Amino acid sequence: YTSGSTGRPKGVPVTHHNVARLFSATDHWFGFDDSDVWTLFHSYAFDFSVWEMWGALLHGGRLVVVPHLVSRDPGAFLRLLAGERVTVLNQTPSAFYQLMAADKENPGTELALRYVVFGGEALEPARLADWYERHADDAPTLVNMYGITETTVHVSYIALDRAKAAAGAASTIGVNIPDLRVYVLDEHLQPLPPGVTGEMYVAGEGLAHGYLGRHALTAERFVADPFAHLFGERGSRMYRSGDLARRRADGNLDYFGRADHQVKIRGFRIELGEIEGVLADHPDVADAAVVVREDTPGDKRLVAYAVPARDTTPAALREHTAGELPVHMVPSAVVLLDRLPLTANGKLDRKALPAPDLAAAVTDGRAPRGPREEQLCEIFAEVLGLPRVGVDDNFFDLGGHSLLAVRLAGRLKTALGAEVGIGTVFQAPTPAALDAALDASDRTDELDVLLPLRPAAEDGSSSQAPLYCVHPAGGLSWCYAGLIRHLPADVPIYGMQAQGVGPATAADPLPATLEELAAHYVDRLREVQQDGPYRLLGWSTGGIIAQAMATRLQDLGHEVELLAILDAYPAEGFRELPVPDQAEALEALLAMGGYGPDSLEGKPFELAHVTEVLRREGSPLASLDDATIEALNRTYLNTNHLVRAFDHRVFHGDVLFFRATVDTIDDELTPETWTPYVTGRIDNTDVACSHKDMTLPEPIAHIARVIGDRLRNLEN
Repeated sequence: YTSGSTGRPKGVPVTHHNVARLFSATDHWFGFDDSDVWTLFHSYAFDFSVWEMWGALLHGGRLVVVPHLVSRDPGAFLRLLAGERVTVLNQTPSAFYQLMAADKENPGTELALRYVVFGGEALEPARLADWYERHADDAPTLVNMYGITETTVHVSYIALDRAKAAAGAASTIGVNIPDLRVYVLDEHLQPLPPGVTGEMYVAGEGLAHGYLGRHALTAERFVADPFAHLFGERGSRMYRSGDLARRRADGNLDYFGRADHQVKIRGFRIELGEIEGVLADHPDVADAAVVVREDTPGDKRLVAYAVPARDTTPAALREHTAGELPVHMVPSAVVLLDRLPLTANGKLDRKALPAPDLAAAVTDGRAPRGPREEQLCEIFAEVLGLPRVGVDDNFFDLGGHSLLAVRLAGRLKTALGAEVGIGTVFQAPTPAALDAALDASDRTDELDVLLPLRPAAEDGSSSQAPLYCVHPAGGLSWCYAGLIRHLPADVPIYGMQAQGVGPATAADPLPATLEELAAHYVDRLREVQQDGPYRLLGWSTGGIIAQAMATRLQDLGHEVELLAILDAYPAEGFRELPVPDQAEALEALLAMGGYGPDSLEGKPFELAHVTEVLRREGSPLASLDDATIEALNRTYLNTNHLVRAFDHRVFHGDVLFFRATVDTIDDELTPETWTPYVTGRIDNTDVACSHKDMTLPEPIAHIARVIGDRLRNLEN
């Protein structure tokens, strides 16, 4: 699916033949075989992933699925490339420039790369000079490949070297794949001579069938090929790419961007009209436009312009787009105008749209509370290109994005000597929050029963009651960190973790009943919040424990205003299941880290093999020592035993339920199985994932939006 100017993504039917011939037609260039190791770096929603996945599978090679946070951390990704002995790396130029910087900072990293294949956006060859200072021309070979979803991923090929990089001012995309034809035509579909820029059209074996159910659009973009007879064909089509190019005298093509308003940013092809449509749907917007600006060289940003129909703010409109669009399509800034500028012909005058004044979004809050906060404000301002940043200003609201977050992490390491992961920047996006996160890394026991994921402000400024997230069977609550990005910033978030794992409870006997366990957790959360109303959430086994905690709090006379259960079902169902063993405990640990049994690659469920996977994949759980993992296994087996012996009491209130709809264990397990134990409504939300994936980025974002809506309703 590709972006659509009407707001409806366009489905592109691509045959198996198209994918198979993509590799057979390029085999003479690459010679891939079963010894190659590929990475799945990109989202499977991005057509580059077709090349990545099938490149490995069709040749019998190995595919390394890159964890999301590792893909956003160039240093960690470089270590993964070295550790996994990756031979074929596929990158957008933007991502590779960041990897180049990490490579420079870590000299001597031994890589096994044979090829680095660029695609997804225009390459700036001159920026590769730094790479060639440290690497031979053929170790690895850098290859630039222009491609289009509608013509099956790749269209052209050129192998680069230091001489070509030094001479290349434009993005050279090379020659067509042998079973494709690339024409450079004028507006009358007449061929243009070398040296003259025109629009690219692609014909040949790679063309898709068209757009699914969009016959008019198919006819507009997949047009008759007037030159087909020259190649012994009749009635064949060519695809109008919308991209501008110029053919050189030697037959190679130079790429010059789009002929229309479609753009590519950080590898994503975006229809600006889709973002404009989302803005225009907002009741407070009368008119809208979106453009790509590059006010700082090399830093392309989406900027939206809106004509308000009534009072609104840029922050409110940006939040609206963030709720409707994926992250890469959310504008860095929204500018309010009295009216959109027009040309003499009545068309939108894009050149007259003003640059956003991001500095105006900087707040006049409190002064920094110490030298480190002051330094953090200065570093934020430097990376964002602003004169100043306040301690409570959000990095992403001021125009930051994932690539700038990488740059910010690098500057923090240089300036403060602090190792700050990209995930920390997302979770603590203000100087004040980042300062607290750096402090917390020194003093927080991440294995304690009560884990502050986003603690309540010490000055009491947090305006809402905390949300307490109860651990799943694996025992830790680290999996709930994704809620931080998506729940309102004034909602504190705490994790409830298994007794007997961290130093604070390691010497204590394990609880003998689930009631005892729930009572202990209630006592701990009341260290933060003495009185209700309380808000509880639990996934899997954590849902059973959360319901038990809710009844315990009600017995103590407290109000429980939110009980959210993530794909968990009453304890009575556990009695029919086999008694868990050590292997099941280790499988639960893998699932908590975001990995399934397949990650063991056929090895038995043994502690050494599980820890090997967690460390190889860069899981946060990789920092746990063997003694801690053994403690987690003990608590897993004990908690499972407690659940089997537990009889639920009735919770007096409503339940917010989330049901995983993919690979359900038992279709008879429905939200209604809680009916005997709940007096109020059971409001269900289906989540398109499997049970073990409920806290991965996309599912947890969906869950957080629903919970956020419920919290807003509670406030009203």
